[in-house]
Amino acid sequence: QERAITPHLLIDVASADISYNAAEWTKDALYCIRKLLCVEDKDEGDESNRGTDPETIARRAKIDREIEKARATRGIAKDKPVTPVVVGGTMMYLQWLVHGRPDALRPTPS
Repeated sequence: QERAITPHLLIDVASADISYNAAEWTKDALYCIRKLLCVEDKDEGDESNRGTDPETIARRAKIDREIEKARATRGIAKDKPVTPVVVGGTMMYLQWLVHGRPDALRPTPS
């Protein structure tokens, strides 16, 4: 019921059978935020940011559909900026979004 009143994005956006982590979520969250604010999506030079892999393309298409549905539900024009509100999840994801990728070494299999 709450989700019908206030549209929620990035919920169930990734399939459970793919690798999806804080870095991918951050890219998707920034994509969402730019779309809601009606800001052009910047090509940041990194292939993963452009979203050329099939999984990212599918996620972004789902995000676009959800944003269109949310705008239609609320009667908001496609070109009118909407202030995004980030809630839920874990603090780690919010830290990645606000502060960027932490300066830490990646874990090794051993």
